[in-house]
Amino acid sequence: MVPFISHRNARDLLAEELVKLGLAENVVSRPLLDLIARHTTDMRLMKNICNEFVVFAEHLLWKKKSRAPGMTADHLFALVAHKNFHLADFEAISQRTSTLDKLEQLHRDEVRTLIEGLQEQRRKRMRTEEQRDRKEATAVELGGRLRDLKDMFPSPNGYSYSSVMVDDQGYGSNAVDTMEFWECVAKSKSFSLVQNCGATVTPSAGQIGRVFPEVMSSAQWLDPDPAESARQLRQYDQDIAGLRGADSAGLASYEGVPKGRIRFDQRITEVLESELARDLVRRGFITRNYAEYSAIFYGKYVGVDVAFFYNHSVQPNEMYLDYEFTSEKAMSNLLEQVPADFMSTISALNLQVASYLLNEKPEDAKKLVAYVVTHDGKDVHAFMDAFLNTPDAPRELLIQQLTEHPWPDVFEYVAKRPGIPDEETRLKLFDTALLNALSIDVYEIGNSSRALLESSYQRLTALSQSQTAAQTERVFEILEAVELVVTDLSGLSTPLRDRIVAAHRYKLSSPNLQMALGIDVDPTLDEVRQKQSVWEFCNKRIGDYIASMDAIGPIVLTESVLVDVINEQHESWTEDQLREVIEQSSALATIQKIEAVPQLTWPLIVDAGLLAPTVTNVWAYVQAHGLTSSCLDF
Repeated sequence: MVPFISHRNARDLLAEELVKLGLAENVVSRPLLDLIARHTTDMRLMKNICNEFVVFAEHLLWKKKSRAPGMTADHLFALVAHKNFHLADFEAISQRTSTLDKLEQLHRDEVRTLIEGLQEQRRKRMRTEEQRDRKEATAVELGGRLRDLKDMFPSPNGYSYSSVMVDDQGYGSNAVDTMEFWECVAKSKSFSLVQNCGATVTPSAGQIGRVFPEVMSSAQWLDPDPAESARQLRQYDQDIAGLRGADSAGLASYEGVPKGRIRFDQRITEVLESELARDLVRRGFITRNYAEYSAIFYGKYVGVDVAFFYNHSVQPNEMYLDYEFTSEKAMSNLLEQVPADFMSTISALNLQVASYLLNEKPEDAKKLVAYVVTHDGKDVHAFMDAFLNTPDAPRELLIQQLTEHPWPDVFEYVAKRPGIPDEETRLKLFDTALLNALSIDVYEIGNSSRALLESSYQRLTALSQSQTAAQTERVFEILEAVELVVTDLSGLSTPLRDRIVAAHRYKLSSPNLQMALGIDVDPTLDEVRQKQSVWEFCNKRIGDYIASMDAIGPIVLTESVLVDVINEQHESWTEDQLREVIEQSSALATIQKIEAVPQLTWPLIVDAGLLAPTVTNVWAYVQAHGLTSSCLDF
């Protein structure tokens, strides 16, 4: 006799059938029985589900040798129920054409999109905090930019600009370099240039945004908040890690979906054919391992996460960037299963796979790196961005191998790629490229590399710390290629500094000359002439040298040096340059015998008061130049 079945007693009947088959009452959870019972009012269907469950459980759950790791009684019972309700769709799983497969592809795409969004937010937060740390320097830069604009575009009516007005508050020209001024501009997104006659010129918000983009975000002008920044970064990292490991149920309940974007829960409704199938997925009874679990109904089991990745990435030769392996020895097990050319395919572009290869199998990683270098497409770009935005990934090892391959664009990529998460990471990766560079001829070194080196060379260990002779030479070649002029020699390692000094690739300043000469006294020409390369540089750029010594002290301290300089340079330097050197020489450099230097230079020496007032000197001077007013000063 077939009992009358309703939604109210279906769950109890299902439980009874399992008990009749010799199973414990709680072998399948009550929530799952409740769920299936709501959709089952056919006794024969119930019996069939329970009988099939026992057959498969005998092989997959209860025998140690064939037990499927990770599979629970609920997983198996849910799949058996799905098979009985949607047989055709279940059998399509082997061809990857089932509705569950369509949902899995949507899952993959949604996880990637959400992670990219979170990584972009993380980068913005890092940039904001970096900008807050630099806002004083930014204010000075913006102030200079504003003054340049005023000078470039003077008032057509002839009146000069007297001040700048922001929200009825007037600021003088000396205040436009301050943080206070630009904080007000950032809040109001407006300012007016005030002329002496009282008229004003007010640029539009669009014009301000194009010329002063730094003020369009008022957040960057707030005080730095390291604690809040660290909290937000941790939250981003936790969300990203959670998404990478999220099953369909977890993704359906994810609350961080951007406003206006269709939630994954809606995709479940659209793709799956029945409320039972949707509920089984939403409540986590059917997981993303459905294909692997269903395959072992009819064949040999090879492992859940490895088999999943093999079926969804290796076999169809597709990138599954965010798939997360969870089983012990998953990587070694995977590499035993994959084809010999796996490392040279797009399937290898998975975060965990790439990390494992770079850390444990660097020779195999070279094949993956070769694939990245030779394939310029959206998948490779997505892999690079994702890998470099993953804090625990061996990012520097990847850049090292890309540099050694070599990838011609590695320096420009690291220097300008917007996807690099923050400035600190960018500098570490650029440092790694510098330290592992081959000959300069194999790389494209452009404006982005030049700008990074100019702004941050003192923060790069390749320049600040001693390296091998070969590394120092490679780094120097790159600095020469970008025509870097070092503004401060003090931050360089001694071997590199020596190369920079010998090549005259530094700014002439008193501190730099002291570093170049290895002295702690003023870099007078007496000192400069002790080192040939430094003297050659100062001699060639004598105007810059004189300017660097302004307000420091005498340029020449001794007579012998002054005499030698006049004799050597009177024909190569301009008269004004020679005059400045003589006039800025010490009284201790007074020339005792005027005939020791060329006659043409005598007036300069006399005008500077550096000729000893002897009868012989005066007579020689009068004979050569006549009696001048300068002679009266002897």
